[in-house]
Amino acid sequence: MAFAQNRRVYAFGLVRFGRSDKPKVEYSIPYLTEFVHQFMIVQNVERAPLIGEPMGGGLALRIALEHPHQVEKLVLADSAGLGKKASIYF
Repeated sequence: MAFAQNRRVYAFGLVRFGRSDKPKVEYSIPYLTEFVHQFMIVQNVERAPLIGEPMGGGLALRIALEHPHQVEKLVLADSAGLGKKASIYF
């Protein structure tokens, strides 16, 4: 990854997706927002640029709204949560 040449990069699959853990919880944007927020705390990441596409973009946008002190920059690509049909609070 080109980003990793100059910065520490965490690229992970969200809980329930792909090969990640699938605990018995209600999967929702609020749950995943808290998951990423706590991940940053545990990893001692005080502030970071967030990059997300489709659902990850909606999640990054919600983190920026709820925890702006943790977000250095926000890069969204084809993000959920923008436009008339989708809401980041679904």
